[in-house]
Amino acid sequence: MRTTHGQRNSSNNTNVWKWILAIAMIIGVFFVGRFFTGESGEKTGMFLTVTPNKGSSVYIKNTESKKQLIKTTEKLYTTDYSVFVATGSANIAGDVISVDIDKATELRFTGSGKDDQWITLLSGHGWVESRGNTTIKMKNITASLAPGDVVVIDQTTQLYSKIYAIHGDIFIKSGEKTYTLPVGKWIMIVQSDTIDPEKTLESLSEDIGNNLDQMGIF
Repeated sequence: MRTTHGQRNSSNNTNVWKWILAIAMIIGVFFVGRFFTGESGEKTGMFLTVTPNKGSSVYIKNTESKKQLIKTTEKLYTTDYSVFVATGSANIAGDVISVDIDKATELRFTGSGKDDQWITLLSGHGWVESRGNTTIKMKNITASLAPGDVVVIDQTTQLYSKIYAIHGDIFIKSGEKTYTLPVGKWIMIVQSDTIDPEKTLESLSEDIGNNLDQMGIF
């Protein structure tokens, strides 16, 4: 009887350990799969919504090289690398900002405090409407928008940055220089302008005129 009882316990223990091992392997495969696919659960934190327009190819980049095609409205988090429009156009929106961007435009949401939002234009151009305090960064310009301000931003090349004041006077900074760009004016700044002591930002501004006509999104 002792031998039979011992064999039964040994068999039961073996089965238990088999189940434990099987469950551990399943859990291991699950987490390894998530690691290699980049899926780490639901994202949290600050975000803007990205809505592709019909027939557009719009991507949210998790990293500089890894991107995901989106077909419907998706969230762009501060932890994402950027949103990129390959073809067509898209709208990016939040509580205090709305941005329309089109082909070959890449934009990053860097976030900020509760009542203002920061975006960085990496390439291309966009139409920005501010409903709160918004800071926009480009290579050679940082612009501070107040509620009701409307601007067009342009970083189609890495040589220069442009901003057009459509509604409201826009406070801008370039290097150590500052200037309030009046409504109806635009400015183009290259990197050398930021360090040239003889050049003021005001001297670089001009009337908008017909300068926006070549931008198809507008």
